[in-house]
Amino acid sequence: MANRWSAFLPVLAILIVVFSMSAVDVLIIHEPFRILSAIPIMFVVVLWGVARAALERKENVR
Repeated sequence: MANRWSAFLPVLAILIVVFSMSAVDVLIIHEPFRILSAIPIMFVVVLWGVARAALERKENVR
């Protein structure tokens, strides 16, 4: 089980960094529209996570 979740650590790390960068834009720089630039990055990372989950499920079936 621990090995299964370790495969998602890169995805989680990237999401945390993007979220932190967006929070800095809103809270410190006061430019909320800069969050829109994070949407494509989040989309790609979520797709990566879904692909990893599908691959894990496929490997568990074998």
